[in-house]
Amino acid sequence: MEKKSVMRKRKTIEARCIICDKVFMSRIDQLRAGRGQTCSHSCAATLASITRRQDGPHNNNWKGGEPTNYRLSKRRYRARHPEKARAHMMVRDAIAVGILHREPCSICGALASQAHHEDYSRPLDVNWLCKEHHEQRHIELRKKGIGRYR
Repeated sequence: MEKKSVMRKRKTIEARCIICDKVFMSRIDQLRAGRGQTCSHSCAATLASITRRQDGPHNNNWKGGEPTNYRLSKRRYRARHPEKARAHMMVRDAIAVGILHREPCSICGALASQAHHEDYSRPLDVNWLCKEHHEQRHIELRKKGIGRYR
């Protein structure tokens, strides 16, 4: 006995697009499932941008319009130390553009290095140090009373 594949014809009805108000044919099963409300991909994208907003109060991380503690502390740091902040940002941007290249630690040769400024008035003149040696350098400066450690 031969099996016949029976293709069910899905029932469609006229529907009106909730974005552009255009009449189109939509499947009944999609409408029941809460889909099939738009006539095209562009109208569906517009609907998604309206219903799935992620900005401001629609974002789960929204704090009522106030910057987070981290952002406030960064802002305060930059206000207190404008020359330092400028030098740090210039090094970051120079690395991103390719003017500066991160080098290994000048003491131990570790690949994970940080830029150390001896003089913030020369922002791109940096000494590359690993985290451990960078901390040691700042301890030395603190003992000598140089910089912010006076």
